Amino acid sequence: AALLAEDGEWSLVNGLFEGVEGRTAALWRAAALLALGERARAGRTLTPLGDDAEARWLLAGAPFDAGRFTRTHPEAVLCDDPISAALRLVGFECPRTVVKRMDTFVLRLYFQKRLPADEADVALWLGDSPVYRRVVGLAERRLGEVFCEEFELRVPYTSRVGANELRVCRFARRRGGRYWEFDARRTRFFRLCEVSVKGTRPPRLSEAERRDLLARLPGGENLLRNGSFEQPLEVGWVAHRPSRNYCYCRDFSTAVDGDASLCMDFWDFRRSLWHFRQTVGVKEKTLYEVGLVYRADGFDDRNRMLLLVRDADREWRVLNRFIRLPESGRWRVAKFRFLTPAGTKRVSVYIHRFVPGDADVADERWSCSGTLWIDNIFLVEAKEDGSR
Repeated sequence: AALLAEDGEWSLVNGLFEGVEGRTAALWRAAALLALGERARAGRTLTPLGDDAEARWLLAGAPFDAGRFTRTHPEAVLCDDPISAALRLVGFECPRTVVKRMDTFVLRLYFQKRLPADEADVALWLGDSPVYRRVVGLAERRLGEVFCEEFELRVPYTSRVGANELRVCRFARRRGGRYWEFDARRTRFFRLCEVSVKGTRPPRLSEAERRDLLARLPGGENLLRNGSFEQPLEVGWVAHRPSRNYCYCRDFSTAVDGDASLCMDFWDFRRSLWHFRQTVGVKEKTLYEVGLVYRADGFDDRNRMLLLVRDADREWRVLNRFIRLPESGRWRVAKFRFLTPAGTKRVSVYIHRFVPGDADVADERWSCSGTLWIDNIFLVEAKEDGSR
């Protein structure tokens, strides 16, 4: 019913509940009939509910008391915009101060429930980036109730410096599309305000820190091409195209070895993604060491960015070794050893984001927002005694 209402198919909504008993069915039918201009039939539909507060609100034309809201929330900016059939945006609170890239800020949105729906899918955009998406629960809310949803938003590192529009919309997923592929024809944005983004860069390494990190890297031939990203990313690496919830680039503002590092910027996605990989030939039954130098900023403890190695030609159970890349706030080395199984001729090295298969958009535990810098990815042959 909620999806039909979003597309304005009120006749179908009415037919869906025709002959169905119960309070919720009566409210849905009345809302559909009112949208169709049949007030008298809507009144008869609601008669069995008696002196019901939600029924009265519907018949009164779904009012919003702006004066009462202003008195109750003097700090909020008043607005009145139906961002979806089920939700009316009535106000917001957002800091007007300058926000640096990678900083966080709190946004409060005030909604009014307009339909007897159980949920509404809402997305927030900063500039061209969808920085947050949330399924707003409505099952426990009353029709006409005004309530607040609070969002803690991180400014993506790759955001454009200067003024960026902060917008809210109902997220209309494209039929058959991927997680962030929305239907532009069914999505209408509401502009909240401008957020002025000030540029920033990670602290530079001291020479002592740089020497210490480089001293911890193995010697020998690195089997991976362009491991320090001094050449364009297409050299050696295969990458998924950038999507609306992450991007990657060579960052010349911070690096451990040479002039550039790989910067991967993520904001609020909840699906497994295979980002970067490189496939190389190896010897079977041979010990190897794989690792990298990395820095992770902005992630929480639930971040599941991985450095992963798999057999490139056979199923993943043959070889599936990884190490987690947790929040660091500074450059550090992560590495591990693995023994190639019999019959393994090639391996693929991935930078991977893992999300359990049962995670969905409503489960904010799997929200992922942060920036990952990578330099000096290596894969070298190791000896049993620890030498290389």
